Amino acid sequence: MAAETALSADARSILRTVARHLTTVRPDDPLDDGHRRALLVTHVADRCGYRTTLADTVHAEVLAATPRIGPDGTTRGQYAQLLTAAAK
Repeated sequence: MAAETALSADARSILRTVARHLTTVRPDDPLDDGHRRALLVTHVADRCGYRTTLADTVHAEVLAATPRIGPDGTTRGQYAQLLTAAAK
């Protein structure tokens, strides 16, 4: 994870929303990095608009606050725990 910085309320909300989604929809399935990025950009656009300055800023925040997923077989539920921790 990137250096500890205070996240905006929008970024924290998005991380909690994505974490909730990952724990309720197939939490035992593996998650790959492409899907992680797609979930984040989709939820940022839903909350902040599509291709807005705010969306660009918040998208950069959530990407910096979330670790990439390697080929280790991380499940959606496991990754949700990381997002929940990052949102605090």
